[in-house]
Amino acid sequence: MLLKTALGVLLVVAVVESATSSSEWEKFKSTHSKVYASSAEETKRWTNDEYKKMLTYQMHNDTDGSSNIYTSEDVNALPDRIDWRAYGYVTGVKRQEACAASYAFAAVGALEGQMFRRYGSSRSLSVQNIIDCASKCQGCLGGCTIRAFQYVADNGGISTDEGYPYQATVRSRWG
Repeated sequence: MLLKTALGVLLVVAVVESATSSSEWEKFKSTHSKVYASSAEETKRWTNDEYKKMLTYQMHNDTDGSSNIYTSEDVNALPDRIDWRAYGYVTGVKRQEACAASYAFAAVGALEGQMFRRYGSSRSLSVQNIIDCASKCQGCLGGCTIRAFQYVADNGGISTDEGYPYQATVRSRWG
């Protein structure tokens, strides 16, 4: 259930952020007889049924312009929960600290899971390697997960966390 809820929230955020005009929102409220006392209440009052009526999330891949469309039916097909630890797909907890590198943590986590899937063993990979070396990202000032993946592909791999440990700061300048 938690996984479905998280995906539902992501779908809502994506739709709200990508709405082309307020007239679409006004049309939705009119069609479904929605009236809210304030804009704060308005953003908190959506139900899962409302999401299903309005949402179609289109995820963009900024490296090649292609996209995939996910609908509420895709979300409903998911199990209520998955404990990836039980399957060995995740490594130990990593602390981000004050460095805004969630993009690098996300990329490394996904890569670790895929490495386990392919090779059957889990190794902690270096978030710091991406922070310092992915030139299209901005180190501890943020970045894009897709660009971090592209760096790893272009680089021919990524260091392990043991060989290139996390420092929560940029250790070098990129070109």
